[in-house]
Amino acid sequence: MRKLSIALVCLFLLGGAFSAFPAGVAAAGAALKPVKAFTKGEQYMILTFPERLTAEHQYVPLLKSGFSIDLPGYSVTLATASGSEVVLFLNKPLVGVDSVNIHIDQGVVRSVDGHAHNPTINGFKMITPQGKLALKQTLDPSGAGTTIQSVVKYLQAHPGGNIVGASGIDSADVRYLLSLMDLGEVNKDELMDAIEWARQYTDSTRGTAEARQELAGKMAAAQAVADQASATQREVDIAGVELQNGVNHFIQLLSTYTPPVMLSQPVSIIPKAGTMIADNIINEAEIQSIQGPNQPLSAFDPQFVVTLQKNPYNTAEYAAGDVIHVILGQSGVDLAYTLSASDIEAINDNIGPSEHAAVTIDARSFFLNPALGDEEFTPRVYVERAGQTISSMPRSAAHAVTVSRNPVILSHSTGYVEIGSPVTAAISKAGTVYLVPAEAVINSEADLQAQSYSEATAAAANETVSLSTDGTSIGSSYKLYAVDHSGQLSAPSAAVTITAAPANYLNARGTHPHVEVDGNIVYVPAGMDAAALKSHLVTTYSFDVVPSEADLTPVGGTEIVTNAMKVAVNGEALELFDIRIQKAAASFSDIIDALSEYGIDAIKLTADIVDTSAVMEIEYWVNFRSSVPHSLTVGGLRIEEDAVVTKDDTVTVIADVGSDDDRLAGAVAYNSIADEVLMDTRAGFIAGPLRRSESNPEIYVNPINIAVIGDLDGWYNASSDSSIGKIYVAADIPTAVEIIIPSHPLNLYGDNRVLTGYPITGTLNGTLSGVTITTP
Repeated sequence: MRKLSIALVCLFLLGGAFSAFPAGVAAAGAALKPVKAFTKGEQYMILTFPERLTAEHQYVPLLKSGFSIDLPGYSVTLATASGSEVVLFLNKPLVGVDSVNIHIDQGVVRSVDGHAHNPTINGFKMITPQGKLALKQTLDPSGAGTTIQSVVKYLQAHPGGNIVGASGIDSADVRYLLSLMDLGEVNKDELMDAIEWARQYTDSTRGTAEARQELAGKMAAAQAVADQASATQREVDIAGVELQNGVNHFIQLLSTYTPPVMLSQPVSIIPKAGTMIADNIINEAEIQSIQGPNQPLSAFDPQFVVTLQKNPYNTAEYAAGDVIHVILGQSGVDLAYTLSASDIEAINDNIGPSEHAAVTIDARSFFLNPALGDEEFTPRVYVERAGQTISSMPRSAAHAVTVSRNPVILSHSTGYVEIGSPVTAAISKAGTVYLVPAEAVINSEADLQAQSYSEATAAAANETVSLSTDGTSIGSSYKLYAVDHSGQLSAPSAAVTITAAPANYLNARGTHPHVEVDGNIVYVPAGMDAAALKSHLVTTYSFDVVPSEADLTPVGGTEIVTNAMKVAVNGEALELFDIRIQKAAASFSDIIDALSEYGIDAIKLTADIVDTSAVMEIEYWVNFRSSVPHSLTVGGLRIEEDAVVTKDDTVTVIADVGSDDDRLAGAVAYNSIADEVLMDTRAGFIAGPLRRSESNPEIYVNPINIAVIGDLDGWYNASSDSSIGKIYVAADIPTAVEIIIPSHPLNLYGDNRVLTGYPITGTLNGTLSGVTITTP
């Protein structure tokens, strides 16, 4: 404002440029004259007066014949006063017009208190947007910007002319010319108004589809200028005029034409109190709770209240069949409501307690649209005469409505990711992405924070973030969740599996649960071919599957891997890895099948297995393994004398032998794979289960250090252990070798068992109960 004031002073000081400026506004109580005129849309002209003409929100019809313009073929079809404005509706759009001279008969316009009225007004000039642009082009043909000098030159060249308002050059003309100087920031208000005005036609069913499409194209071009941060004021003005001309052209193309009668503008549109949109925000949980369109409308479902001005003087301004158009969303979805006879009764009820009538609009269909995403929009409403091209001016809501949907993971790393490499993801809105175990149960952001291995924040929609895989487990699967700033969760992503990074020699990639590298042994599931095995291994060197240590020719990719083959890694020196064929077992029958299948070297437990009635016979080398601690409980263990059985530390084998000493003897044999033996109380002095001794893991003892043996190796180990004071002999132990009786006290118990050796050395210093020691 400071620059504008200085400019005015400069103009007033330019002697001889123009004569004194008469006042354009009458004092209170004098003649009522307009102070400004402008266009609104394609057929509306609005005159502003210095005093109120009606009460607030009141619309008063004026004598339309008291208004005219100086353009042939144009007439005023409706004149209405509201507030301090008079709205004139023309019979057709202003096309190719730079300015209009408006004539008003004496006494047509009066102040609200009746103390003032207008004199006869001849030629109150109004500049159209097209005329405003033309005047800018005259003042500043180059587009560099209108200056005070160009304004002064124009006034000097037109000393007796009229620019706007009353005839002659006055202060209103000067102010108008100065307003063309485009001082300060670019003003896009008129362009945005033109876009909104055009939208009511593109969103309607008026005219032909081709005409609406043409207008939509012009509107898109205008929106592009509006969105351009670097657009100049001249470019904005040109875009606005071109769009308005497009609207005018659209109106001319309408196939039918009825002399228009402007309907009253709706008073307001607001979310209905008590509904989920009452606070102008709706989130995912609320959307999911909406009753379906075919269900009864609930009190909490989204609804808008449109308030209409009651028909003045019961003249039936609105009529049954008129359509209320509620425009929602950035895409301009039209929710149409047809006024019924009962609605019109309420609108015509001028005796009621309110000057307004309210209509409730069901908005469920808009919010249930699956394509609806995060957005902010301002609801708009207008009323249209059914079957005619007559409508009210649109009314926008006072507050925007915000839609907040759950975030969506748009893209992310898939399949396998090497440990140490990041997992990437892009989400639909600003928020945080979490990497959690695939099996994690997630119901809240707190769950994510408690179980996540890593997290990353996206500052904006579609931003790609990276999540660390440090601390994750090779071979384990993980999922991604996103949460927005309001705590709304996304659906989980598909799982990604963490694989091993290349090592100097050989690692299992982690892409198959039963391909494992343990030391110099590669465990391979039965039936896997060489190509598949290679795909699940990783190394920094080249490697192949070869037939044997003696034959390093790579085997074919489709050849089934056997335990005779090797994995040859061509590192700094050739290194060969043994291959063991393993089968997974989740039940005791799986174990029996694996033991009966030729070529199986290892049985991998994938679950706790319990079968207290079965007896397991092992006739060849087998390794019981597990990637996590699992237990194998069997009724008894029978191991052939020449068997070699090994066990991984993560497998606990439990033998449940009941009261059967023969099975007990097998379970505690020297080469037994059982870690724990369960037995009943037949030998009452042996309390609790048997476990391998911590000091001597080759024998089994109970919690009070009583040893149980079933073979000669058991005798050697138990009798030589000074911590063992009692031994239970679960089986006859006949040998042809020397049996040494320890010098420390030792009590022997059994069930008619015989300990036979030659010779027997030493003297038993203890109790014999049920055990006979003999020499052959």
